Amino acid sequence: DVAYYDEPMYQQSVVSVAIDQVEAEGVSYFVAAGDSNKVVAGRNVGSYEGLHFRPAPCPSEVVAAERGARGMACNNFSTTSRADATDRLTFGGSGDLQVILGWNEPVDGITTELHLALVNNVTGQVVALARANNFASEEAYQSVSIRVSSGSYSLVVIRFRGAGTPRFKFIMIHADKLTSVQFDRTRSIDVVGPTIFGHSAALGAESVASIPYYTDAAPDSFSSYGPVTYCFGPVRGVVPARPLPRCITKQVGITATDGGQNSFFGTGSPHRFWGTSAAAPHAAAVAVLQLQHRPCASPSTIMSAQAASARRIGRFGQAAVGHGLLDALTAVADTKCGQHIAFARPSSRRLRAGTFSLKGLATASSRLEVDFRSARPAVCMVTRDGWVMLGTAGWCSIVASQRGNSTFGAAASVERTFLVTVATRPPRSLLMGVLQVSARAEVAR
Repeated sequence: DVAYYDEPMYQQSVVSVAIDQVEAEGVSYFVAAGDSNKVVAGRNVGSYEGLHFRPAPCPSEVVAAERGARGMACNNFSTTSRADATDRLTFGGSGDLQVILGWNEPVDGITTELHLALVNNVTGQVVALARANNFASEEAYQSVSIRVSSGSYSLVVIRFRGAGTPRFKFIMIHADKLTSVQFDRTRSIDVVGPTIFGHSAALGAESVASIPYYTDAAPDSFSSYGPVTYCFGPVRGVVPARPLPRCITKQVGITATDGGQNSFFGTGSPHRFWGTSAAAPHAAAVAVLQLQHRPCASPSTIMSAQAASARRIGRFGQAAVGHGLLDALTAVADTKCGQHIAFARPSSRRLRAGTFSLKGLATASSRLEVDFRSARPAVCMVTRDGWVMLGTAGWCSIVASQRGNSTFGAAASVERTFLVTVATRPPRSLLMGVLQVSARAEVAR
């Protein structure tokens, strides 16, 4: 897989939209979860997320580097009465550091410009400053990339322009020789650890974590953790996406092995390919075998079979390993064809009609027999052979289902509602109520 570091942090990018379109056409899509997890003193510290920007005075060296920008403020990392505008990092040797910053504003709808600074705490110098013009780029994105030496540094998040206090997150894509992080644990208003982002968490794809081929005890320490959080609709064209009714999250889906032997690529002798970019193709290869076994299988049934096959990995949860370690043999054996139910809506009935048959009203795409039940037995009952017995006036709700067999998985149940009346023609007030409730029911479905 390929990483695009400037994908938005809080909405699906154009890459994710393309993946979702492919998935909608019936293609199973697998992506690498990423290789950005950082473990220090037993804690995952590869990212920091503030649930909102908390303005505080900036360090003097940052003010000087920003040339004393008017109205500038820096994020307060502290949750105590004493403000702290720095997140201190310690490195035990020379190595690469790359940090990306994103915030909760949509592409082409930027109202706040944030910058990211790295300060050498020994020399007091700003050694890296990400200050791209976000109002020109229309992207909520900044990045610093530098080679650091052994010692102490501080990350500073700067609000350069605008008065907003958006949710924001930075991820340490690379942080060689990192030995300590000042703010290293999740608190009530901060989240530390999740490093999955961008199309690695596309809603239509399976995000794949990695585990060495020789163990089933723990994932690779670098394998990125979830979840990702989306608060805006996807990027489409140049019109800013609207905020979602509520933010949604996406987790890692499955874990597959890496370290596969090959003829030329990777470390060691023989060559072995490591990383989630090696694990994702392994999960995809299993999907090919599933399709060979059941050509009728849909992406959802393929991924459901993979999830059901997964084995626990120690005490690691979904954020780290998704459903667990993919078992190819079990996943292939458990893969079934998908099916759906078409269920015509019964017309309103008069109580004196007594009974009627559901035969022909609902069919399964698998052509297997459909089962019916009443969701409101006080109004109507359903017999085993599909006859509806009317008991009293009111709303009758019938649920159609198909449990599947050795070839087909269970279909999603479909519910249909109709009115049972006493009179030949219901009063106007009742009729208006019927129309209103029917409209609401249709919207809900």
